[in-house]
Amino acid sequence: MKNGKSGQIALIVLLIMVVVLTIGLYLISHSVTDVSVSKDEEEAKRAFSAAEAGIEEALRQSDLGTWIPADSLPDLEGVTVEVVGLNEITNKMIDQNEFININLSGLSGIGTLDISWSTNAALELILYIDNAGAISTQRWAIRSPSVATCAENFTDVPSNSYSIGVAPNNILLRIRALCSPTDVTIIGSGGIDLAVQQYEIESRATIGQEKGKSSAIQVTKSIEALPPVFDYVLFSKGGIE
Repeated sequence: MKNGKSGQIALIVLLIMVVVLTIGLYLISHSVTDVSVSKDEEEAKRAFSAAEAGIEEALRQSDLGTWIPADSLPDLEGVTVEVVGLNEITNKMIDQNEFININLSGLSGIGTLDISWSTNAALELILYIDNAGAISTQRWAIRSPSVATCAENFTDVPSNSYSIGVAPNNILLRIRALCSPTDVTIIGSGGIDLAVQQYEIESRATIGQEKGKSSAIQVTKSIEALPPVFDYVLFSKGGIE
């Protein structure tokens, strides 16, 4: 009888030990998982911050065309930055009354700029021409028919697409959005090669020894545009027409 009770007690103790061991293993596993998740989150944040630092360094450069990222990022381990020059502008948002610049320097021949924009907006185009040192301008005022009351005496362009001729002595085209913000696309045609109009910057960072956490950020930087007041103040070595 005593042997039977002893066996039952031993079985109960064994079951209790199994339950305690199971709970202990679960808690240990859960703790390890929490630590792993926390470490992953921390590495992901560090990777994003490192990628941001790469973007900030690129945006500080005055000339992205000649910038060598490897020379400027010695303290950003695991960060790579790639810069690509774009000769065309696609779906560039211009806020109302703001400008973008189209760099026309270096044109080798005569061609056409094809300009298209989203509806419900008007555009002011200002072309700067260098005639042997004498700077002159040519202007266009075009609009979507739907904004006739906003942009009076503008030329209606139902297709929201307009083309202007350009030549080697053209140096700059400024485009201003009127009546509302608009997306603008500018493409060179007729055999002309435009200079770089904007830079696409991608920064990638990888943090961690084993699996590693990666983050990538991509931004676009346009060539800088002067404030609108400069359209009424021209400086020239020669005459101004």
